[in-house]
Amino acid sequence: MKKKTAIATLLIVAIFFFIPMSITLITYNYHFDKRIYHNNNYFEYLTTLNPDFTKQEVTFPSDEGQLLSGAFYSQQTNDDPKGLLVFVHGMGVSHENYLAEIEWLTRENYVVFSYDNTGVEDCEGTSLKGLTQAPLDLQHAIQYIYSLDGGKDVPIILIGHSWGGFSVATVSQLGLEKDVDGIVTLAGFWRNINVIEDIAKIYVGDVVTLLRPYLMLYEKYLFGENSNLNGVTGLGSTNAQVMIIHSEDDPIVRYEGNFEMYNTNFGEQDRFTFVGYDDAGHKLTVNKASYERIHDIMHHQMEHDENSLEFLKLNEERLSLIGDFNYDVMNNIVEFCDRVVGDIN
Repeated sequence: MKKKTAIATLLIVAIFFFIPMSITLITYNYHFDKRIYHNNNYFEYLTTLNPDFTKQEVTFPSDEGQLLSGAFYSQQTNDDPKGLLVFVHGMGVSHENYLAEIEWLTRENYVVFSYDNTGVEDCEGTSLKGLTQAPLDLQHAIQYIYSLDGGKDVPIILIGHSWGGFSVATVSQLGLEKDVDGIVTLAGFWRNINVIEDIAKIYVGDVVTLLRPYLMLYEKYLFGENSNLNGVTGLGSTNAQVMIIHSEDDPIVRYEGNFEMYNTNFGEQDRFTFVGYDDAGHKLTVNKASYERIHDIMHHQMEHDENSLEFLKLNEERLSLIGDFNYDVMNNIVEFCDRVVGDIN
């Protein structure tokens, strides 16, 4: 009888803990227990089009002492920049994937600071670790800026896409030495569990709803109390002006569960600006067809050696598309930044 009871107990534990936890770990680590490398050559390409586009490379420590790599971007002709924009990249890419947008913003007389998250490109870290790592990296990026001579005296506006949108919306919840002046979220999700569930659903279907507590438990194990970061609390913890941009056809970060959540909580507040689109896709800043082609090219390039003719041909096409901007989105960003800086001055 005792043997049967013990077997039954083991079966229950296996069914309700070990099996779902194993599925959770496999799915989560497939996406985050890795490093990201790209060979973009975006900066070299953009400087052939605009020789005045320049960068100053830096490194700074993040939460566990790991060094992150970044750069201050500007135009050599920018004698009196309006302010500092901090551009935070999305998942699966590096900040160089946004250099065309960054170059645009420097031509609008801003200095732009951008960097790579833990586990990306030249940054230290054995892996990406998880979604909550990005806000921690941003917190330390801002601390680094504040440590520089005059770093606390310039207007600072955060701009983040997708994962970066989550970062800029939540970083104030971590506590900053000085509040930032503006925040722009582009296709950003409001809390990590939503996106983790969407990723897991690809592999396990609707069973993902049963995995929610295990996903939350693993995030808690990795990040402790910081696993509770969310954009609603984060944006409620700052006095910054905020612009939230999203498109209804976004296939990666759902509009209805994120943009609408922010609108429900902050839609009546004057410091919030909401810009919704019907068909701007996920990248937003680049025309949808071009972004989708860039995405396809990057996957095809993985099949070829970097020195092969096919790789180089694909790279040439990819570079030709990075500046195919959605001008309405880019102009909205610039107008918002100008308004924030104007209100300060």
